[in-house]
Amino acid sequence: MPSFVDKMLEKHSPTESTPEQVVAEFLEYYKGLYDHAIAAGRERQLSYLSSVQTNLSQFKRRVQGASPEWKKRLHISKAQALELSSQKVQNLRKHSIDMLSVDGVQTVLDCRALLQSPSIPVRIIALACLTGRRMTEIARTAQFADPKEQHGQPDYWAHVSGLLKQRQNIKTCEVPLFERRERVVACLRGIRAEIGDLAPQDINRIWGKKISRAMQRYCPHIGNIHAFRKFYVIMAHHYFNDRNCSISRLGADVLCHREMNTAVLPYLNMHVTNMEGLDFP
Repeated sequence: MPSFVDKMLEKHSPTESTPEQVVAEFLEYYKGLYDHAIAAGRERQLSYLSSVQTNLSQFKRRVQGASPEWKKRLHISKAQALELSSQKVQNLRKHSIDMLSVDGVQTVLDCRALLQSPSIPVRIIALACLTGRRMTEIARTAQFADPKEQHGQPDYWAHVSGLLKQRQNIKTCEVPLFERRERVVACLRGIRAEIGDLAPQDINRIWGKKISRAMQRYCPHIGNIHAFRKFYVIMAHHYFNDRNCSISRLGADVLCHREMNTAVLPYLNMHVTNMEGLDFP
């Protein structure tokens, strides 16, 4: 079944619709979903504006024949952006206390073992832990090559391309791994051979719920698969901080953010214990 973004791409052409018309439809659709969820008693941490912003970004990346000027107008208003930013800050503050403790070493060891699973979703969550990459990057787009820089443990580093959500200059970056690169690459090849040639936008639609169920079964202490990026940052700062960086600087680097700013703060919001003694054979 086509996603809402797919339907909007089919419905709207830059030559026939204005960006404002597109934004208005996104706002109406996701506000309707949000209101329905609230009426049904389902809690939402952020308002519908978060879904609008995320899916507008996907629409912007995929729309064909649009000028840069047309795409620049494809956004929520400044007032809405400020409202969403405030919600994110309050949500971050709310979830920064009474956190569950995550056993660092045991989680890595468990995920190394899960690479042997016959289940595609289980292998994807294992790689999310060990590489810090997003679900779609693992399933479809990311390529792990030999590192180009000098590192103390070169078998546990990779030069990664095929990164998503890169608006500007960063197209590749060097990242540490919590499993040998050759084993990561072999696991990636196996997953992609079984999944087939899916478009990146279809990965979450087809595999998202199965991966969520795998997280609930094997890694309930982590939460959703994206939270493995938090775990990865904190563990990487402990094991791969050769230049004695602050955790915010190293976090921005290993997540391949364009710069060190407040965007990295949510990825520091996890309580990881028992980080000593992990082997890198």
